[in-house]
Amino acid sequence: MIHIPGVPGKINEIKEYPFSIGNLVVNALGKPTDWKGELENLHDQTTYNRLLSIARELGATRIFCPYPVHGTTISSSKIKTLDVSRTKRRIYREVKADGAEIDKEEAYGLASGDCHTVALQDPVTGKTIAIHFNRENGVDDDILSKALRHFRKGSAERLIAVITLGIDSAHFKHDWENHKHGKKNRRRTCELIGKYGPEIVDWPLGEGKIDLRRIAARKLVEAGLLPSNIYADLFDTYFDPRFWSHRASQTRGSAKFGEKGRNMVLVVNKG
Repeated sequence: MIHIPGVPGKINEIKEYPFSIGNLVVNALGKPTDWKGELENLHDQTTYNRLLSIARELGATRIFCPYPVHGTTISSSKIKTLDVSRTKRRIYREVKADGAEIDKEEAYGLASGDCHTVALQDPVTGKTIAIHFNRENGVDDDILSKALRHFRKGSAERLIAVITLGIDSAHFKHDWENHKHGKKNRRRTCELIGKYGPEIVDWPLGEGKIDLRRIAARKLVEAGLLPSNIYADLFDTYFDPRFWSHRASQTRGSAKFGEKGRNMVLVVNKG
């Protein structure tokens, strides 16, 4: 188990993927495939079948891949498409949302450069929610609270949570001196410290080093989840050669400068 600064108690470390706990399965896919490109090329039957085959190996027969909108919308799988031929299709891409309720044998798929994916499951009822957790909806807003409202009141202590694949704080900077965003960056950093204490961000404070993994874990514990039921990897998309990184691709001097690809996280409810 690992201790994350600012998070009460110790949580479990995920050391490799695919990872499974109960009926929840998560896989993180990176290079050499550009997974955002794969989602944009689903009209190609070979591409379509390749992604579906990966999901099937994890226990899913359908994949729900909504377009991320950096908001707090969580879509129900029951309204994911108006296409009457749903029974003939297996990958759905029509809805814009940053989270989804996924049914038995269904997967949520997110193509991401640095943002984390958070998955929640009630092992008693089987209800499963997966969300795209980023700065806008996870820090400035609170998509996790919205996700937790989908579960029965009083069930928090039995919920399982997985926080997967994202950028570490060292290169997720929000500089207070930035000529365009400096004031907003300072306000965001100070609000986090005021709410969670100084351990929630890394020093020096003026660089606004936000750790999305840390914030997600802290929010989960405060919502009543047991640290022993929370699982997270310590992979850093900025440095890890196996994965793509949007921030690194924008940073001159980085080994990933100029790269255009995105990773894919698949969250499966095996039911």
